Amino acid sequence: MIGKHTPSPPPVDPSSEDITFCSLRLLRSRRVGPATYHRLMREHGTAAAALDALPQIAAAAGVTDYKISPKGVVIADTKSRARQQRPAFNRGSSRVPCNPQ
Repeated sequence: MIGKHTPSPPPVDPSSEDITFCSLRLLRSRRVGPATYHRLMREHGTAAAALDALPQIAAAAGVTDYKISPKGVVIADTKSRARQQRPAFNRGSSRVPCNPQ
């Protein structure tokens, strides 16, 4: 129909899962340690924005062919860590703090 306008959906805020994933990806990128991570977060505001800027920052520093940490590497590492932690939890060795009062 002419004249009929379908409004676009409102922008969606990134989930905490997306934010965590981008942060892990940034931390696992080459030449990004704790100090660089915090500087990038101050300068760019979010891990996603820092990831977008990272190749240009690396190029300005003389690093050629810079690649940020691939998504698959972070996913595989996260799954591996979860598998390592699961047996300890199932054995009951994880303690949950409680208040006896």
